[in-house]
Amino acid sequence: MNSKRTLSLLVLAGSAVLSGAEEPDLRVGIFTDTHIRKTEESCQLSRQAFELFKRHKVDMVVHLGDLADRHYPEGYKIYRRYFDEVFGDQKPKEIYIYANHDRVDIKTEAGFDADMVKFKNALNIQNEVCDKFVLKGYPFLVYPDFPGYPLDERMTADVREMIGKYPGKPVFVLDHVSPYDTTEGSRVWGHHPRRTVFDQFPQVIHFSGHTHNSLRNELCIWQGNFTAVNAGCLATWGRGKKSDEVLVMEVFPDKILLHRYSVTDGREIRPENPWRIPWPFDPENAPYRLANRKAHSPALEFPIGSKITVHAKGDPFEEVDFSFPDAEHPEGCYRYLIRLEKKMPSGGFEAVTEMDDFGPFYLKEARPPEEIKVRFSAAVFDPHAEYRITVIPQNFYGTVGKPLQQTFRTGTPERGKVVFESEKPEESCVYMTELTDGTVLKPQDGIFNYPGGNTRLIFPNEVWAGPKGTRFRFAIRMALDQPLDSTWTLVLRSTATGRNANIRVVTPSGKTESFIFSLDLDKKTDDDSYFLLLREGKPGKVAFRYVRVEKL
Repeated sequence: MNSKRTLSLLVLAGSAVLSGAEEPDLRVGIFTDTHIRKTEESCQLSRQAFELFKRHKVDMVVHLGDLADRHYPEGYKIYRRYFDEVFGDQKPKEIYIYANHDRVDIKTEAGFDADMVKFKNALNIQNEVCDKFVLKGYPFLVYPDFPGYPLDERMTADVREMIGKYPGKPVFVLDHVSPYDTTEGSRVWGHHPRRTVFDQFPQVIHFSGHTHNSLRNELCIWQGNFTAVNAGCLATWGRGKKSDEVLVMEVFPDKILLHRYSVTDGREIRPENPWRIPWPFDPENAPYRLANRKAHSPALEFPIGSKITVHAKGDPFEEVDFSFPDAEHPEGCYRYLIRLEKKMPSGGFEAVTEMDDFGPFYLKEARPPEEIKVRFSAAVFDPHAEYRITVIPQNFYGTVGKPLQQTFRTGTPERGKVVFESEKPEESCVYMTELTDGTVLKPQDGIFNYPGGNTRLIFPNEVWAGPKGTRFRFAIRMALDQPLDSTWTLVLRSTATGRNANIRVVTPSGKTESFIFSLDLDKKTDDDSYFLLLREGKPGKVAFRYVRVEKL
């Protein structure tokens, strides 16, 4: 062979290796929780996802559920038109998961099965609601989300069948609901039976939506006895934050790569470090096993000289703002634990309340780091008292860094006309199960057993008197005793509209002697009144220590 030609071939071969030109067996575009409405604007992120998937030449597009709610069928028609326009005659295989929000406003008297048929027809969906198929030699399983739909035995049998037919291959499960206590949010919204089923099968790689995350959150991938991945959302998450992120999965014989992308700018999130699942799966050495990640992730550190700045607006003041610099970590700060304490006559500090807030890990890399700001309502403060605030940074895997701490004095907190106040809410209010009807719960020594699911604290009818637009300030102090692996959520919900007055507040896990939930709200209709909805998570104990409603 000619020596010059030999050298050229070697250079070309080397270039292919260095540029990462190895072609996968399969590419899949995965996204979820688009929650589109009736407008074309609401479908723009979905269209941008299709365009990104087309650029990456995916073999299949998977939507993991909650495509839309309360917008059947108009939103579905726009979504379908955009998909057809983007892909034209080069359409990849499509898979759609039937999820809880997809059933809203398409219910039929014929029941669940008829509802699913109606959903399939609206989108021209080809896959079955429960399905199994093989694509380019790799097995896939598809399952819907609907309470009471019998899936456990079917899932177990399906996985065993695929393992038998395709030994050594990963079994990809496409689902809406996360197995319990795997990826971010699954302690509250995860499904226990799914965890029990898939714990038997290390070959499973499970994909879910439902919990509304940012794919910049490292806890969206989890490994234990199997692998679980949450695909984030193309909607809001956390406390009103927005996500425009999707996954592109590349499947190789010896690994699975998960690339995270922003659809609005097409940029890959941390391109130097896509999620990489070595294959075959080794549970003990799995890179995304929590213990393995914790061992290799440093604690966060505040920059030298950092301090908390206190901003009280006016006297009387409506709220107190606190700001501090972001703690430093290669992956960003996951969250800040924030504790507020009041100085007592004895000289010690006593807990007033605590909260947590996400760090800025979810911000796009092109944006400069932001100063972290948190806010407490005037409702939690007494006039002219001394307080101490403590901020503790935490990485994604539970390791906390050295805290910041600051003491300060308050002026006069703003107060409206008190229309309801009680130091014994267990006597002046009614605590019940369910969203309607339900069973009245009785306390023992002022403490209720929280049974899990939906429970509501109902206030006297006259508390919320006033026309549309009347402004109220609500504050309640609670003692919580939850399992360490569980959290609950709190909202005020309207009895008239069934809508929440606030974004869900997540309670801290474990035991908390003083937790204050406060909220300013405007009545949306003349008929609105509100109850406190405590829901989700495992059973535990709750005591309502004090409640106050003011008309501002």
